[in-house]
Amino acid sequence: MESDHFDALARTLSRVGSRRQALVATLGGTLGMVLGATATEETEAKKKPCPACKKRKKGKCKANKPDGTACPGGTCQGGSCAAPQSAPPPGPTCSDGIRNGSETDLDCGGTCPRCADFKSCGSRDDCRGALCQGDICRVCDPAVAGQCGQDAVGPCSCQLRSDGQRFCAQASFVLRSTCSVCPPGTHCVLTGASSIRCFTICGAP
Repeated sequence: MESDHFDALARTLSRVGSRRQALVATLGGTLGMVLGATATEETEAKKKPCPACKKRKKGKCKANKPDGTACPGGTCQGGSCAAPQSAPPPGPTCSDGIRNGSETDLDCGGTCPRCADFKSCGSRDDCRGALCQGDICRVCDPAVAGQCGQDAVGPCSCQLRSDGQRFCAQASFVLRSTCSVCPPGTHCVLTGASSIRCFTICGAP
């Protein structure tokens, strides 16, 4: 083989080898960059904090924290942060300053304590004097016969309580002592110098 032909062939083989090396080097570099980027992303994902109600498991934020665990603005429920439930509004009471529920007047009557005189009522049971006329609690008058009407156990009569309050009542029993011995739920009435009667207010207790 002539020397000129040999030199041309050597140069051609040299160039082919160089191109292959360059291609291999390029592919290797690109693959390295891809793998490096993937590794970086995985590392960053591991460093990134999990949501408030998730915890990391095998490198991923997929396990739920126990329900009831505190989280910003509430507690964890099923892997999500839930705001606390507001308490239901309170029901009607006998001291809320509102006429509501079964009350016949403001905070009285119905299932609340009996109303004072001249308050609204639906029956004698709503009035502390046990007399409801024209839907108003009235003051009874001992001079008016039959004003207090009939109760479940018999006729009611207008009595003057020891504190000056008039009320329709049923006589329970007679005592010759002090008002302090009247049974609970009864009202003391002075009927004489040494005679004390304990009366039960008419209507429901």
